[in-house]
Amino acid sequence: MVFCLARRWEIGKISKTEDFDMNHSPSGSLFLVKAIPGFINYKTAEGLALRTIDSHERLFSKWLEHIGDQGIGKITAQEWWPI
Repeated sequence: MVFCLARRWEIGKISKTEDFDMNHSPSGSLFLVKAIPGFINYKTAEGLALRTIDSHERLFSKWLEHIGDQGIGKITAQEWWPI
């Protein structure tokens, strides 16, 4: 529990910095390397279980390796749901 609280505190610090613009990117210009940590931080702040957060981080890390960094608006359906 202490780790989760510490992690939430760190997210609070990050969100107050000037380069934290998760909601201020023009459509399609937000790249995965910035979107994924933003999503993980958001889900951590929501209070998801640490095990779930770790699972999300592993999944997104593997997916990013597979498709490479690109704008989220340019990801195709096949990349979202590879067959």
